[in-house]
Amino acid sequence: MAELYATGSRQWQPTRWPGVEASATGDHVHSGASLSRMRAGARISWHNHPHGEHTYIVEGEAMFGEVHAHAGDVVYTPPDEGHEVRALTDVVFLGVAPREF
Repeated sequence: MAELYATGSRQWQPTRWPGVEASATGDHVHSGASLSRMRAGARISWHNHPHGEHTYIVEGEAMFGEVHAHAGDVVYTPPDEGHEVRALTDVVFLGVAPREF
């Protein structure tokens, strides 16, 4: 059954990284998804996605490792390849990572 994560019900939660908040948009058996927003200059430290990750940049600009991403871009991180994220401007992005195949 489809699930709706409506804008009006979104709850932003602080993360362990200063200037970064997240709103869970799905945590299922096969994948997890989160909408994140970062203030310009904020960083998410190096981390790894064992099964890869697709990230859609909703607004703003950020560096995903060496990749400079803009609003409308999709960043794909292959399985077991780590990266850090650095916000060049205020940025909002949706990250989706599979759990297992």
